[in-house]
Amino acid sequence: MKVTNVQLNKQFDNDLKDKENTINQFTTTINQLQQTNLTLNNKCQQYEKLFEDKQNEFNQLTILNDEIKTKNSTLINEHEQVQGQLKESENKIIGLKQTIDNMNINYSKIINEHEQVNKQLEEKQKEIVQLTAIISQLKETNLTIDEKYEHIKKELDEKQNEIIQLKNNLDEIKRTNVTMSDQCEELKQTIEAFEESQITDRQLLEQTKIEIETLKQNLVDEQFNCNSLKQAQQSCIERLTIEHQQILENLKSEYLSMIHEKSEEIDSHQDTIENLRKELHEYEKKILQQNSELDHLLDEQNHQSQIIIRLKNILGVNTTNHDELLEHFVHKMEQYQLLITESERLNNDLIKQKSEQINIHNELQQLEQQYDDIKDELNKTKQELITNKNKYENQLNQVNESYEQLQKNKHSVDIQLENIQRQFIDKTKQYEQLEIKLNKSLIEKDEQISQCQENFNQQEILNNELRRELNDLNDELKSKTNEISSLQTNLNKIQQTLQTKINDIEQLSQERISLTENNNQKEQLLFERKQLTEVHTALEEKFNNLLSEKAGLENQLDTIRVQMQTTETTMNKRKQENLNKLEQAEKKIKELQTEGDSVRSEIETLRNQIDSLRNTNEENIRRITEFDSQKLVLEQEYIEKDQQLTEREEKIQELQLTLKQTQESGTKLRKALHKMKETITNNEQTHNQELEIRLRILTEEYEQKLKEQEAEYSAKLKSITKEINSQMEEKEKQFNQQLQELIDKSYQNENNIKQKIIEAEQRASITEEQLKEKQTETYRIHELENQIHDLQTMLESLNNRENIPIQTSDHAAQTNIEDSKSNASQTNANNTLHSCIVEPTEIDYLKQIVFAYMTGTDRMTMVKVICALLRYTDDEKSLIIDHEKKSQNRWLNSSR
Repeated sequence: MKVTNVQLNKQFDNDLKDKENTINQFTTTINQLQQTNLTLNNKCQQYEKLFEDKQNEFNQLTILNDEIKTKNSTLINEHEQVQGQLKESENKIIGLKQTIDNMNINYSKIINEHEQVNKQLEEKQKEIVQLTAIISQLKETNLTIDEKYEHIKKELDEKQNEIIQLKNNLDEIKRTNVTMSDQCEELKQTIEAFEESQITDRQLLEQTKIEIETLKQNLVDEQFNCNSLKQAQQSCIERLTIEHQQILENLKSEYLSMIHEKSEEIDSHQDTIENLRKELHEYEKKILQQNSELDHLLDEQNHQSQIIIRLKNILGVNTTNHDELLEHFVHKMEQYQLLITESERLNNDLIKQKSEQINIHNELQQLEQQYDDIKDELNKTKQELITNKNKYENQLNQVNESYEQLQKNKHSVDIQLENIQRQFIDKTKQYEQLEIKLNKSLIEKDEQISQCQENFNQQEILNNELRRELNDLNDELKSKTNEISSLQTNLNKIQQTLQTKINDIEQLSQERISLTENNNQKEQLLFERKQLTEVHTALEEKFNNLLSEKAGLENQLDTIRVQMQTTETTMNKRKQENLNKLEQAEKKIKELQTEGDSVRSEIETLRNQIDSLRNTNEENIRRITEFDSQKLVLEQEYIEKDQQLTEREEKIQELQLTLKQTQESGTKLRKALHKMKETITNNEQTHNQELEIRLRILTEEYEQKLKEQEAEYSAKLKSITKEINSQMEEKEKQFNQQLQELIDKSYQNENNIKQKIIEAEQRASITEEQLKEKQTETYRIHELENQIHDLQTMLESLNNRENIPIQTSDHAAQTNIEDSKSNASQTNANNTLHSCIVEPTEIDYLKQIVFAYMTGTDRMTMVKVICALLRYTDDEKSLIIDHEKKSQNRWLNSSR
């Protein structure tokens, strides 16, 4: 019995040692598990801090989102204000259009009055064939231009009708879009925002269309103003030509008046010459009578001289009859003396008549000199008239050349108008193409909206599926955490039981001496040991199962972490992209605001230009009225001068006729005087000196009188010619100034119109480019809004996920999830804290450590790892390591 008892005691001691070893192993495992729990708790705290940081970041993101929403609301309010301002500008533009229509009506009235005046002028200017032909050609060109203008108006009306139809179509499309938006409002608020942005874009497009239409109308008005200015230029040129003709006619009338005065003077001279001719004729008759008497007396003298000769002969022959002969001779001598007295008397009379003839001859010479002087003056005046005619012809040629240049300019302007019309047609085509593109883009946007809706639905479906999967995983995690918590409670209970058992074993070790006395107690202890071994095996099996389950859960958590990391990286990238896009969108919104301000400033500048054009039109109308009044005055003056010129030409013709007559009469008088001189020289040479002296005196007197008259006439002619030349020069200067002013104004107006057309085309191209850019920007903004909405939905889903209530025993799952988040954000230095869960190499290393601990080959590493994981203090670590060393020494001693 003693041997058996000793053997039993030895076996019991061995069993106790084995149990102590197993208990030590269990304690070490429990300590390791506690350390792991402590490390997991620390990780849970870290992950809770990270979660709080993430929540803070999320709160910041929500604040940013609210700020963005407020900014969007402010932008919407600003856009509504801009729309109100644009409506006000549209009302102002409508008012301006009404004023422009009134101006056009007034201008049409003025044109009708102008046409009536032109008709009257055409009736008055039927004499000028060339100008009428030119005017008819210009009228034909104007009719063609009017027909073209009416055709262009019809095309514009058709285009406007087409634009109205397109607007109606756009309104219908808007209505359909509004209905679609009403249907989609309940489901998607983002799509409503997108549609509102589309509506705003369309309003902007409509506004830009309205601006383009206003620009087109401004172009049409400017073209109309160009045509009106051209007509005004033509009318002014016609007026100036008429005024020039009037000036010529006035000059002709003045010249004719001068010629009439000269002709009257020549008529007076002719009357005096005719009177002198009559007197000469009477004197010639008297002289002929006297000559006949003198011939008769001479014949008698010759007869008496013959008789005296005969008497001498008779006296020489016979002296008987001397007394009788003497008596007869005395009687004859008395008769002879009577004849001598009569001859003296006749000689005196002849001398007187000769002196009178000399005087008459001098007067005739003076008259001939006057006639020659008048001829010279007439020739000079003719030459001056010819020079003036040449000047006026040159001026007329210059005017015609300027008129032809104006016609060429008009032709160039017509070409420019045709080019502008072509450009207008091209712009309308481009506008139609843009409308087609807009419709296509709207259709594409609708398709994109539908695709976005489908993608959104698909994403919602995927999100719902992911939510379900996450909920399932969360449920599984909850169940697993519950199981782990139950196992931990069981482990705690086992630890408590083990501690109680250890206490009992210590008591048993103390009571080894009393074992012999207490065999019954030993049997009970053996029974309890068996139970403990069974419980230990069961616990080991459960522990292995838990480890396997933990490994599977860890693998699932690894996959979830990888998925969460990918999702977080994608979310971070999307957040950054969305933030960048939001910044870009804000910048673009600011740029659009600046562009809107620039567009407003351009609209204001266009208004100012329209006002300036109105003022210029008013000034042009006022100047046209002034030119009309000046034209009427100049026409009257020109008509008067034409009449004066005609009268002067008639007087010149009369004077030429009178000059011819006077030349003929002068030649006749010269011939008669030459005959008289010959007769007088033949008859009486003795009285020539006295007669010559008298003739000289008379000629000198007549010459002085003629010189005085010539001086008076020359002074009068010079003064009249100076006045006429000064008037002509002044009229020419005025005419040239008016022509230059009109030409300069026409060029300025053409240049201004060209510049305005170019500026309008540039503005139209800029607005088209801005529309294109706005379309692209709106598309980008819509994409950004969709991406923001997607991010918001993802954030909401993450918030929903993170807001799921988790129990306190869920620290392991939370630590695993937070560990996955921290792996994406933290550096490689923190990877050592949770590397035992993530990488499979670390899991293998832990398996090796656990295997070495379970087999008993290496226990210190497991103890150190657990101490490091559970973060014991240095004292606690030293106590645990000393205890482990003591247990190993005991194990070695027992084995020995």
